[in-house]
Amino acid sequence: MLNRTAFILLLGLLFLSSCIHAPVKTSVEASKTETQITSYEELKSVLFSGQTVRIRNFYYRCKEMNQETGEAHPGADAVGGMELDTFEYFGDSVFKNKPPYLATSKSQLILVNGKFYQDYVKLRFYPDETVEIIAKFYDIENHEIIDLHDISCRLNKGGDDDGGVCLYYGS
Repeated sequence: MLNRTAFILLLGLLFLSSCIHAPVKTSVEASKTETQITSYEELKSVLFSGQTVRIRNFYYRCKEMNQETGEAHPGADAVGGMELDTFEYFGDSVFKNKPPYLATSKSQLILVNGKFYQDYVKLRFYPDETVEIIAKFYDIENHEIIDLHDISCRLNKGGDDDGGVCLYYGS
């Protein structure tokens, strides 16, 4: 009969052995199992089924909107990514004379030039495949909200499409 210590050691060795011999997916193999979402309706369906969506924003494929004049300028040479696991859907009847949309946001603490800010990004997905992205900083020292970006983009449909917002699900 094994004593308690020997039993725990044996379990540990069995666990390590299973980890050593377990197949490991490379990043290339992992990306092969991702499925790209190419429409608003597909995005709704995937989210309503409870799956998490990964977002990759290629801002240089988007238009940055001047918040004062409304003029569009080329987007920044930047790429961002996040998981869409929390969202809200607002149907036709929620806001009068406004289209339905899916919304998500993410907030995280970041360090810029030695100063901490709360970084906030909000995305709205519309049935016409457009995506609105708003980014703001919250200065945690003086409680000031700093408008950063107001971006207009399109959902990427795969292949040679130049839409800047790419969505994926699956493992």
